[in-house]
Amino acid sequence: MPSPDNAMFSTHELVGRATEGMGDPGNLGVVLAMLGPGSWATRDDIAHVLHVEPSLVLRYARQIQSSAADRIIGSASRPDSQAQAHNLRKENSLLPGSGKPDPARRITVEAMRAALGTAAPTPPRRAWLVRAPDTGATDLLQDWLNEGYCGVEAARLRELEAGSGEDAVQQAVAADYSHLAQVALRDKTAEIHLFLNRMREGDLVLAPAREGDQAYLGKITSGPHFTTDRTVGLTRNVRWLNTSAPLDLFGNDVPDGLNGKLGVQLSVVDLTDLVDDLAALLPPEAGTPAPPPRRSFHLPGPNAELAAELHIRPQDLADWIELLQERPQIVFYGPPGTGKTYLARKLALHLTSGRRERVTLVQFHPSYAYEDFFEGFRPRQGKDGQPGFELVPGPFRRTVENARQDPSSPHVLIIDEINRANLARVFGELYFLLEYRDDIVHLQYGTDDGNGFTLPRNVVIIGTMNTVDRSVARVDAAMRRRFSFVELHPATEPTSSMLRNWLQTEGLPDTMALLLDELNSRIAERDFQLGPSYFMRRSLYEQPGALARTWRTSILPLLSDQEPGNATERFTLAEILEELGLDEASVLRPEASAHATAFGEGVDGTT
Repeated sequence: MPSPDNAMFSTHELVGRATEGMGDPGNLGVVLAMLGPGSWATRDDIAHVLHVEPSLVLRYARQIQSSAADRIIGSASRPDSQAQAHNLRKENSLLPGSGKPDPARRITVEAMRAALGTAAPTPPRRAWLVRAPDTGATDLLQDWLNEGYCGVEAARLRELEAGSGEDAVQQAVAADYSHLAQVALRDKTAEIHLFLNRMREGDLVLAPAREGDQAYLGKITSGPHFTTDRTVGLTRNVRWLNTSAPLDLFGNDVPDGLNGKLGVQLSVVDLTDLVDDLAALLPPEAGTPAPPPRRSFHLPGPNAELAAELHIRPQDLADWIELLQERPQIVFYGPPGTGKTYLARKLALHLTSGRRERVTLVQFHPSYAYEDFFEGFRPRQGKDGQPGFELVPGPFRRTVENARQDPSSPHVLIIDEINRANLARVFGELYFLLEYRDDIVHLQYGTDDGNGFTLPRNVVIIGTMNTVDRSVARVDAAMRRRFSFVELHPATEPTSSMLRNWLQTEGLPDTMALLLDELNSRIAERDFQLGPSYFMRRSLYEQPGALARTWRTSILPLLSDQEPGNATERFTLAEILEELGLDEASVLRPEASAHATAFGEGVDGTT
């Protein structure tokens, strides 16, 4: 087995990340081509036409360095910055005096749709939780079921058109609900925006009963309507599909993650991650195709070839996979040279069927923090040349988002040297989700939009821990409770027989295994004993003097740091070999041994 290394696996290309979830990015290219000099469009209009998140529009335009990025603004009432206003003014796209964008030069939603023609994307079906307002004695949900609708409280809100955009909603809510606190204003804006702009006909809607143990499923059959109803104000028609057999929220058929979403304190919550699972719970409709089967997450079983490649017993591999199926977090710990990182990488590739893009490796260190691991603000130069900060996703967030897009396949995050960082500082509020994956947390930077953040079951975490750096006994109880711990130690299986298995595969005698056993018997501290990886290198058996060089440059320096006294005198290679009745030539391949004898080379590589 080669020596473990810490090289990172390859990741997705940057533009691939920028367009993730956008469908065909060529559709955006068509729209951007319309934005020539003297024109402009709003970010929300483009997002509405293409059925994508607004944040992706500018991100993609900037990644491909399109000049159209300077003509995309957040609000139809004003440019986003002085630099953008300057550019639009040069192109005569601003009204004289007011400095507002000229409506006559706007690329409208209708114009974009006409340009796309048949290329306009079909919107994917989404799912939503809509919670009926509590009106006291009246059960408003029963009215929804009887009359075929759902709604959100918007009685004070002025009428807005669908597709008005999040900025327009925010301004209207701020004006019409000015009596609310900032947090309540933010939540109200999110609810109205989702219900008005993001919902579509054909989407699924789930409405929980007031008691909290049942829920009803239906399909949205209309656009939004403002009403004079003082308890709702904004409604959509719904065809309820399970009124006679509501979903039991405590039953076995409840999709993973739904109970966590039910804890979100908003009236409208995005459940699109669960849309296929919810569709599978609906009774079949005449003339419609059966919904896709519920996607389940299963890890591939053990592979005898992989066990042989790792020089371990197949049962050990099977046990590790079973542990990960039960709780997808595991830590391999042990002294140096026990192959922890190598094993973690090989296991990760097996779990992902060799798909390297589904594997991410990070290495923790004492200064590693939440901002490095999950998300944090990083300095960036703006389009106007001025310095600023941008919220950048870290490797864990990227892994989670990739896993959401591919829920039936495992995505593996390898954390090398997991015990070298302050885990509470690195994981932050996410530590909770390692134990309760069906629940939610609210993120530090608010990027969950009030909907809460969940950790998908198909995110697998494999950690490695060098016990020389910090004993596993000193790892806090919170981490021990959230991870399964597997020891890799030279004195116990599967590590104890690894070197002998490798030597047998290579057609070599077990001389080196005897040497390693004798060396470890002289090391008093159990965590300081050496693993077999140091001796699983073909060059040691093919080049006279290679063992002596490795001993001098790798083994002795390590022992000098760990063992008290003079390690050079206590762990002399020649003396240990002599006590075993061996010499260096006895560990070499026959042809290399004959060469060493013919030229009179000694154990130290000299003549």
